[in-house]
Amino acid sequence: MSFPIAIESILVACAMHKELELLRTSLPKQLQFLRTGLGWRGSYQRLQKKIQNNPPRIVIFAGTAGQLNPTLISGQVVFPEKWCFLDGRCYRQSSIVSEHLISCGFAPQGAGLTVKSPVFTKEKRSFLYQKTGALICDMESAGVLFQAQKLQIPAVAIKVVSDTADSGISGYWNDFNE
Repeated sequence: MSFPIAIESILVACAMHKELELLRTSLPKQLQFLRTGLGWRGSYQRLQKKIQNNPPRIVIFAGTAGQLNPTLISGQVVFPEKWCFLDGRCYRQSSIVSEHLISCGFAPQGAGLTVKSPVFTKEKRSFLYQKTGALICDMESAGVLFQAQKLQIPAVAIKVVSDTADSGISGYWNDFNE
């Protein structure tokens, strides 16, 4: 199945410089790239500015996220059906982009949770998992999907589990650098 959008009109965004560099070296150079920085408010604003200056046809927000569901492992790709804030506001992944990802073997499942600050402890991860049922957490995705929906641009957020309750916040990057 070919994708009906020119590659130059797809924006791949992520929060951290390290993620951006990895994506730039792994993906086609014709894509647009954006580092949003950490936190949903800043990501929301940077995405808004980018879209106003050079609107893409699709936004793919990629990068890393922390494990909440204890069955997930470091390095696992997670494609939630929706991303939510703790207050219950949720934003679904774009159906047109999701359909293409499904055809490539990525089936959306469960929810992701956008939090205000990193979740360091096993106890906090367990609490958030029990409270929300979310599989993973990050600090940006719900805000990025909200902004994209507000501007009527199809968007998805797909993440790699970077840290687990056992590995700590830097576990993935330590393994990645070896």
